[in-house]
Amino acid sequence: MKTLAAISAIVLAVGLVAAGQFHYAFYYDLSGGQDLEINIMNTMPWSNNVTIDVHDAYGGLIWDSYATLDGYSTVYVRLGDEI
Repeated sequence: MKTLAAISAIVLAVGLVAAGQFHYAFYYDLSGGQDLEINIMNTMPWSNNVTIDVHDAYGGLIWDSYATLDGYSTVYVRLGDEI
């Protein structure tokens, strides 16, 4: 029984780490003339889909973008240009 519980805990921990590796969050603030530039790199040989959602402090959607990155490609987004 203890072995089953230990194995279940390990599988759950690995699953949570694997599920969270593709989600990132940034705090965006324009005070002081600052801007946020997001560099997106696809380090895999196959293409991947990328979605960027920008929300205000209350959870409302301000801007979103969807793109497909080819294998081994890089793109950047400067939020000051988009918002």
